[in-house]
Amino acid sequence: MSTSLEQIIYTSIASPDVHGGDVFDIIAQASKRNKDRGITGILTFVRGRFFQAIEGSKEELDKLLRSLERDGRHHSLRVLNRRVISERQFENWAMKRLAVKDIASARREITSLLGHHADAKTILSSFESFLKNESNKAA
Repeated sequence: MSTSLEQIIYTSIASPDVHGGDVFDIIAQASKRNKDRGITGILTFVRGRFFQAIEGSKEELDKLLRSLERDGRHHSLRVLNRRVISERQFENWAMKRLAVKDIASARREITSLLGHHADAKTILSSFESFLKNESNKAA
């Protein structure tokens, strides 16, 4: 029986006691759990907000979303996109952290990571919208 792959792109707001350094702990924990669950993805933290793209089986992603919704380290989780995919875009990362300084550097990093995938534009577009919204909030 073949299990279809899905991809979820979401944002959430970090709880007040979560800071940039905590993201390393989150990545380490997620990487270990996600590997066992067959989930791969990327995570970034910008001005108190998380942006994540994750992929795996529908069942495992549903379990992860339920867990994320109960996680006190963030709130206001909003799924930006959920879709069936034909191949993994993050096959090498149980969880990769993207260090983001500005929109241009984020665009370069995302493009270099995903440029070889035909449907990488979905993630890049969502990520750029997220970053632009965060830049507007900071202005």
